Amino acid sequence: MKRTLIFLILLISLSFIAGVQSFQEYYKIDLNYNKGEFSLNNLNIELSDTKLGNHFGIYLVKVINLKNQTLNSTFFNVPNKILYDNIDENGTINGGGLLELDEVNFTIYAPYYENANEILIYDENLTEKLRVDVRMYSKFSKDELKKETLTKDEQLTKEEKAEFEKEAEPFIEKLAKNWWILVAILLILIIILIRRFKK
Repeated sequence: MKRTLIFLILLISLSFIAGVQSFQEYYKIDLNYNKGEFSLNNLNIELSDTKLGNHFGIYLVKVINLKNQTLNSTFFNVPNKILYDNIDENGTINGGGLLELDEVNFTIYAPYYENANEILIYDENLTEKLRVDVRMYSKFSKDELKKETLTKDEQLTKEEKAEFEKEAEPFIEKLAKNWWILVAILLILIIILIRRFKK
């Protein structure tokens, strides 16, 4: 009896652990589509025990890291087309068609990544339409954050320094090749100084 009870407890525990481990994290991205333009309504992290996806379409959502590397890319559809029926006063359907809406709110999903930096939305021509910062949900090392959070002034200083070094390099090379000219000039100056002191 005890063995059976222990076995049942273990079985239930294992089932519970397996159920917990099967949950996956997703970015839940609530978007507004308005005449070809996208804007963000809301962004959350959602847990799901089933795979969440999007209706396949001509638009693209990408998740990228700090190095601008693609972690995931998924196509999605904008649900702005609806079928409608025309009904007369007798309740009989006498026509219908396809209506395309200029504006619609909808939700898409993308897999969650601990090292994600941004989510990018592209249109059918692969033109970037929206950029969403997701660093608040990510887990970065201190070094990665330090590199990413350089101010524009610091970045400009680094660029200017690199440009100066690039320009100065040929001049330094010329000096190195013609060192004997510098030595000759130095000797002439020393001789002039000695003669002045003697006078």
